[in-house]
Amino acid sequence: MMTSTCPRVAGMETTLPKRFALLPSSDGYMKVNVAARCVGYVWPEQEKWLAKDSRGAILDTGAGQSVLEAVTAVFRAYAD
Repeated sequence: MMTSTCPRVAGMETTLPKRFALLPSSDGYMKVNVAARCVGYVWPEQEKWLAKDSRGAILDTGAGQSVLEAVTAVFRAYAD
């Protein structure tokens, strides 16, 4: 299990909560959990990080060069 506290980075707006967890799942994805609730999934594929929401809809991760971009996409969708 990987947990994170997300620092504020100058010039980078983030919609991440202060605490969340990335948990490995049996299908190869990492579950994005906040307050013990799965809000989406992230996974690497061919040099890019992809994401989907908890219902399985693929999310736009922008350039997808980092797991941060993928996790941010999950939390943007969760906030909507």
